[in-house]
Amino acid sequence: MAGDKRLLALARRVLPMKFVRRLRRRGHIVMFHTGRVGSTVVGDLVGQNASVYWDGEIYNRYIEEHQSNGGTLEELTGHDEGAILQDCLGQRGGAYYGFEASFAQLNLLGTTLTSFVEGLESDLRNVHFVLLERRNLLRVIVSLRIGRQTGKMHLRPGEKARSARVVLNPSDVSLRPGIVRPLVDLIAHYTQCVTEAQQVLIAERGGLHLTFEDDVAAGPERACRRLCEYVGLPPHDVTVQLRRTNPQPVRDLIENVEEVAAALAGTGFEWMLNEDG
Repeated sequence: MAGDKRLLALARRVLPMKFVRRLRRRGHIVMFHTGRVGSTVVGDLVGQNASVYWDGEIYNRYIEEHQSNGGTLEELTGHDEGAILQDCLGQRGGAYYGFEASFAQLNLLGTTLTSFVEGLESDLRNVHFVLLERRNLLRVIVSLRIGRQTGKMHLRPGEKARSARVVLNPSDVSLRPGIVRPLVDLIAHYTQCVTEAQQVLIAERGGLHLTFEDDVAAGPERACRRLCEYVGLPPHDVTVQLRRTNPQPVRDLIENVEEVAAALAGTGFEWMLNEDG
């Protein structure tokens, strides 16, 4: 312990701060998801632990900045996701550094889940993998569409939700400009992403599997507690600062609900339209 302190003291004198932060860091937490699963509220709670710096969706910030500077989504393929992460790591403190990545963001950057995870294991020490799943993938799609339509992805205490409904064209669903899929194909794609993540993160690496329905919906404190126990962080008091934007039954959020019901009939996904949560 004394030797570690002397090493850190020496490092502070001769190394740039970004290298000192990395020397002091004890571990990393990476949460994977589809989007609209409660990851932001869970990350916010975990980040209230004094040992954690939670950096949120670092790749979404990068993608949005790229687009705001006139770049296209097609140009993102081949951008170095490892370099993006290392830039963030060098600027942040915390004994533990946590961030989120969605499957869609990795796809836009032209990398696979397996390749990305192997890169993390090669570049970082003590990496903890978390999968936060939402079983009702139709609600993920509807929530993403409403969020982009209203410009409001989260609500803080006292904020009122904007009343909104969406029209889902079953043959033509767009979640980002230029990215279009039929509704059933999109749900199937998300299902495949989650199945792959269960294998890569949970079965092969012993990661933590959380679900929106079991760990977030009734109170995100449960998800925070489970994640901290998995990482080995001590308990801490939390304050929930974000709440759901559209908790209504999913049927009430879709204008053309009968058309969507017809498209889902016989696919195995029809139950998603009839779930309340």
